[in-house]
Amino acid sequence: MASSDQTSKLYYTSKYGAIKKLDGTNYTVWKGDVTVILQVMDALNIVIGEEVEPPAGNTAAARSAIADYAKRRALATTAIRFSCTDVISIYIQNLTNPTEMWEILREKLDSTTSFIGRAAIARKFRNARIDKGEGISVYIARLQSYRIQLQGSSQEISEEDFLGHVYSTAPPEFKTTIAFLKRTADVTIQSLDAALKETEEENEADAAVIDSKSGEGLYARGGRGGRGGRGGRGNRGGRGGRGGRGRGGKGKNQDKSCTFCNMDNHSTEDCWKRQNQQNQPTTRKRTRDVDDNEVICFQCGEAGHMRNDCELKKRIDDIKKRRNHGKGRAMLAIRDATPSNRLMEMPENQD
Repeated sequence: MASSDQTSKLYYTSKYGAIKKLDGTNYTVWKGDVTVILQVMDALNIVIGEEVEPPAGNTAAARSAIADYAKRRALATTAIRFSCTDVISIYIQNLTNPTEMWEILREKLDSTTSFIGRAAIARKFRNARIDKGEGISVYIARLQSYRIQLQGSSQEISEEDFLGHVYSTAPPEFKTTIAFLKRTADVTIQSLDAALKETEEENEADAAVIDSKSGEGLYARGGRGGRGGRGGRGNRGGRGGRGGRGRGGKGKNQDKSCTFCNMDNHSTEDCWKRQNQQNQPTTRKRTRDVDDNEVICFQCGEAGHMRNDCELKKRIDDIKKRRNHGKGRAMLAIRDATPSNRLMEMPENQD
C-alpha cells in the first residue's frame, strides 16, 4: 500500500499512458511526455490555442461539435492538473482553462525562457564529465540535451564548442582517436559519436581478451585464421579458436608462476620443492649449548673447532675435486660429520 501511494505521488497514470509528474526540475521532459498524451486525446491544439470553441447553434451538428470540444478541453485540463506534483499545482490552482495553465507553467518553470535558467544550463554543459560506468554515446547524448535547450539563445553552444568540450573531457582511452579527429577536417557531432563508440567497443573487446588469459574472459585472442579459444577453468587451458589456428586461453591458475623454481604450472605456495627444503633440517643447528668463549665453526655451526679444521669442509672440498674430474653430479651422503648423523645434499653452486 505504501509503495502504491509513493508511486501515485511521483507518476501520473491514465489510459493514455504513465508519465513522471512535473516537480520543478523536469519541465522539458514533462512537456514532451504530456504533449504525447494531449495528442492522443486530440486536445493539443486546444491547449496551444490553435483550436477555439466552435460557434453556438441550434442544430444537432453544432451541439455535437460543442460537446466534443468541451469533452476534449476537460481531458486536457485534467491531464495538465494531475500530472503536476502538489507543490507545482499551486501555480494553476482553481484554473480550468488548459491554455492558461500551459502558459503559466512555461513561464514559471521553463528555464530556457529566462537568462538565469539558460546560464544554469550552460554551466551544466561546461561542468559535465563522463560518469563512472556511463557509455561514451550516453555522455554525448547528455551534452546534446543541454545544447538543444540553448538553441536560438544568446548562450547557444556551437558545434565547434561542443566538439572541443568532448575532446577535453573524454577519458584517456580515447586519446589516440581524439588526436586523429583533431587532424581530420569536417568532423561532425555524429561522426565524433560514431568514432568514439567504435573505439569504446574495441577497448571492451581487448579487455575481454586480457581477462581470458586468466580464464575469466570469454575468448582468448586467436591466432591468424580463427577466433580465439574460450578461456579454461581451473588448471586447464582453453580450446583453440575457429579456423584451426586460434590459441586457447590459459587456465585461471596457469598465470601464477612459481617464484621459487620459476615453473608456471603452480604457485609459490604450492611448490613442493620449496616445501621440501623447508622441511629439511638445517646444517647449522647446534647439538649442544655453547659457551660464549668457545670457537664456532662457520661451516657446520658446531663449537670446538674453526672452519679450516672442519671435517665437513674437507669432505665438501673433496666433492668439488671429484666434480672437476668429471665424476658425475655433486651428490654425496655425509655421515658422522656432525653428532646427529644427518644426510646433506650439496647444491652445485655452493662455494
